[in-house]
Amino acid sequence: MDYAEFLTKAKRYIELCENNYFTTGLFCESTIKADLENRSEKKQFYLNDFNEVEKNLDLLLSCLPVNHLFAPRCKRCKEQIGKLRNLVQNFS
Repeated sequence: MDYAEFLTKAKRYIELCENNYFTTGLFCESTIKADLENRSEKKQFYLNDFNEVEKNLDLLLSCLPVNHLFAPRCKRCKEQIGKLRNLVQNFS
């Protein structure tokens, strides 16, 4: 895969993360809370997802130049996933 193709795929992955983990996405805070209230055994499902996505974002960051415009977006997604991970871990 050449670098241009990598950047296209990286952009799609970052957009997917942004769509899923913020505000109204499938893995946003309100959706996770509602799901855990009904089925608390879902904690491990969310934690596994967060770990996989965070690993992929770390890989993207390691392949991008430090000042690339995708880097802050990756970091923002990682921060949001960290917040969601804390929510799931502390949910009672």
